[in-house]
Amino acid sequence: MAMTAGFSEGEELPARIGPYLIRRSIGQGGMGVVYQGVDPRQDQLVAIKVLKPEVAGDNIARARLHREVETMRRVHSRNVAEVIDADTSAERPWVVTEYIPGPTLDATVTDHGPLRGRALSRFVTGLAQAIDDIHAAEVIHRDLKPGNVIISNGEPIVIDFGIAHAVDGAKLTQTGTFVGTPSYLSPEVIEGTDLGPATDVHAWGGTVAFAATGNPPYGAGSFEVIFFRILNGEVNLEGMPEELQPLVRRAVARDMAPRPTAAQLVAEAGRLNLDLPWSEDLSQYEASGLTGNHTMQGATPDPGPQGGGGGAFGAMAAGAAGAGRPEPPRAPP
Repeated sequence: MAMTAGFSEGEELPARIGPYLIRRSIGQGGMGVVYQGVDPRQDQLVAIKVLKPEVAGDNIARARLHREVETMRRVHSRNVAEVIDADTSAERPWVVTEYIPGPTLDATVTDHGPLRGRALSRFVTGLAQAIDDIHAAEVIHRDLKPGNVIISNGEPIVIDFGIAHAVDGAKLTQTGTFVGTPSYLSPEVIEGTDLGPATDVHAWGGTVAFAATGNPPYGAGSFEVIFFRILNGEVNLEGMPEELQPLVRRAVARDMAPRPTAAQLVAEAGRLNLDLPWSEDLSQYEASGLTGNHTMQGATPDPGPQGGGGGAFGAMAAGAAGAGRPEPPRAPP
């Protein structure tokens, strides 16, 4: 008998969730489990996030998932994973997004070292474009970090809106509760003050710093130590190309007002020249698909989870770089 989204923890993989056939588990986060599935109607791979049994009965968790779905449906970008389907009223609520093949930034840097040259240029500008598109829908992501960005055919794709919320939406976390990864939180999140689009710009700076240096932007240590460094602007950019440093420093400014907007990030990042000389050896990036010069046709993604962190979508794709994604239609100005 085919199991549905009402299956219990400890059982074997469900055969299907809603109309989607389940292939394998590809990770989990604090709120849910993520499966790779197939839409038999279109023979299309999908990623399916299902709330864990212990949180499925929690009204706040259900509200958070519902908000995630409604939020993601407002965002249309070639650099953001698209929502396909959802049922937030099911016994085990679920949401389906397009499946993005490729390693997370976290895994990429761990396996290959910091991004350089063309790979870094594409990452910096693509991530800025993702934030600009998110903000155009009047949404704040709030949890941008290396585990929530996949590198697919050389392009960064933001995959996790697990705690995203609308600009005018109510906070769903309890007062004094931090949701996120310490090194990529902004001062206003730490202090519990009002957030804004500049919150994501700060996270862009921290994530780009990790991509370019290979190290967490505020070092290692306890929450308290990392929070102290963030609040005092003690960001580590050692190893980052000099041309990129001024923009990143402005992005991680202590106060929100001096930070550039996402649109300014797109414009200024596009003017940077981070490409390596042609004599440089780019083989390690080409082999992993990071430059977009080599698409690994027919490659089978590693089923092991990648990334993770705050949201379950942080583990929803792994393995080889995939085919490029078409530019979605953009709303008229």
